Amino acid sequence: MVYAALGTKIGANSFSPGTILDPPLTEIGDNTIIGHAATLYSHAIEGHHFALDRIVLGNNVTVGAHAIIMSGVTVGDGAIVSAGAVVKKGTQIAAGEHWGGVPARRLGSAAGETSPDAASGA
Repeated sequence: MVYAALGTKIGANSFSPGTILDPPLTEIGDNTIIGHAATLYSHAIEGHHFALDRIVLGNNVTVGAHAIIMSGVTVGDGAIVSAGAVVKKGTQIAAGEHWGGVPARRLGSAAGETSPDAASGA
């Protein structure tokens, strides 16, 4: 995979038809899928400053098509980021959680439980 040659740490059996900007600042665990046209941005412009921060995706993570993951995000093992979600800078997604929306928020667990906030539409 080209991203590994550019410095991305990529685990076994992982697949990414998405875009990884700043490959040396991205770590992808085993059995992780990054969906079509999803984009991982390890950089941000903050005022007049250019900021870099790592993105870490754990093992068995699914990132849906067209999702955007910003700098400083950690996605725990077995978590799901829904298609089209925008995960804001510095967000920490715990293992087994399901996040989606714009901006992304916890929807429930990857096992199918829904968050009370998600169920109410809040």
